[in-house]
Amino acid sequence: MNKLLLLVLVGVILSSASFGQIKLQEGFEAADSANLPAGWSKWNLAPFPIDPAGHWFVADTGTTVAGIAEPRRSVARNSLKAAHVTWYAGVDTTNNNLGRADAWLVTKRIRNIDANDSVVFWAIGGNGGTAGTYYYDTLDLWMDTQDSLPANIAFHLGMVTWNNSNSVYGVFKRYAYPLGVAAGNDLFIAFRYLTDVSIDGFVVYLDDVMVKGPLTSVSQTSTLPHAMSLSQNYPNPFNPNTTIEWSVPSESRVTLTIYNMIGQEVNTLVNHTMDAGTYRTTWDASDFPTGMYFYRLQIGDKSETRKMVYLR
Repeated sequence: MNKLLLLVLVGVILSSASFGQIKLQEGFEAADSANLPAGWSKWNLAPFPIDPAGHWFVADTGTTVAGIAEPRRSVARNSLKAAHVTWYAGVDTTNNNLGRADAWLVTKRIRNIDANDSVVFWAIGGNGGTAGTYYYDTLDLWMDTQDSLPANIAFHLGMVTWNNSNSVYGVFKRYAYPLGVAAGNDLFIAFRYLTDVSIDGFVVYLDDVMVKGPLTSVSQTSTLPHAMSLSQNYPNPFNPNTTIEWSVPSESRVTLTIYNMIGQEVNTLVNHTMDAGTYRTTWDASDFPTGMYFYRLQIGDKSETRKMVYLR
């Protein structure tokens, strides 16, 4: 953070459903066609070689997609990039046969999971082809606390299936799955494209992958807030956990960010579109040094900042 923003933060302080702590947040904006996000990996478990252009791939919006006819081009949710995999992942490039795609995308190690954490992502698949022709697609979700190798990933979280009744090309939908692991574990999450492309398969897009705690809505029904507000954290001073509460007057993009005394961003607690309501979240500062911190709420083009003190 530059000095000007730090002065703005200090000036605000002197004049003046929630999510648990985010463990993973990946929108693929820093990746490219040659590089997945740091620590992520992809694996082809089909019993034949495939065209790399059909495997999991990060692309800019508006670029051509392997195996997908014009005018359809790559899409992303709310940004410039997303990851995708196409039916080409089921093409045997040695014998030029259509087979069963088994393409995996595995996250980096996600550390120190809480008991109620979930994985949340936005995706779209299937549909398309020529006029009147539809293709089904599936995305299988797995996890493991020990290993990132697909052959050793043991826990199945669920499967998303797209068909002509629930899929519109380029229109992303939100999916969430509770992880159900004991607090303190590390884990890997895997996205598996498992499709017999001799029958079905088109393209699956994946964007805005997060691992975070559950939504806690203090008030979302009878008494909706009329204005943005950010309450003082409690307790304050704290050790090592503190609760932050805020109000959202209308559906908006909301970020809640923690900064240290020199203006460096140290943690993002919320970064989502949220409905109108009052929310709270808990910040665990166990991994941070004691001292004064700022927490800044941004809703649309408005922001509010407060200070808090961590004492051991």
